[in-house]
Amino acid sequence: MCRTYFDTTDLSQYFERLARDNQMPSLDQLETMATRLFKTYSTTAGYWRAVHPRKDSTHPPFPLGDPCVEAGADMQETPMFVGDWALANSILLMRDGLWFLEVCQAMTYGDIRQVWEVLKVSDIVNIQCNMAYQQSPVFRYG
Repeated sequence: MCRTYFDTTDLSQYFERLARDNQMPSLDQLETMATRLFKTYSTTAGYWRAVHPRKDSTHPPFPLGDPCVEAGADMQETPMFVGDWALANSILLMRDGLWFLEVCQAMTYGDIRQVWEVLKVSDIVNIQCNMAYQQSPVFRYG
């Protein structure tokens, strides 16, 4: 994320340089950056954009890797895959990690309502993924 969004490999040096040059972003700008990074790299919508990139999307595109096809895919039945599985899987890992932290915090505070909300959302997402990826190509691509 730091490499693609801030064009740096060391985030602390990046912000030290901004502070030294008196170009530190305001709190509102930092919040906007954080929201954009969260929506891009930590949500189910970010996962779908990585798997199904569209040129007409209003969201900025990811720097995608090489196009590939699932192992054993029949090219007559399955359209060419143009997404990035590694990026998509890392987005799911971050999303699930954030859900895990939210559940842990809710359990610490005894907030069972929040625990149930996170579990409910994760179940809905799992059902969507099962329908999209574990069905036969006829059901998947209509």
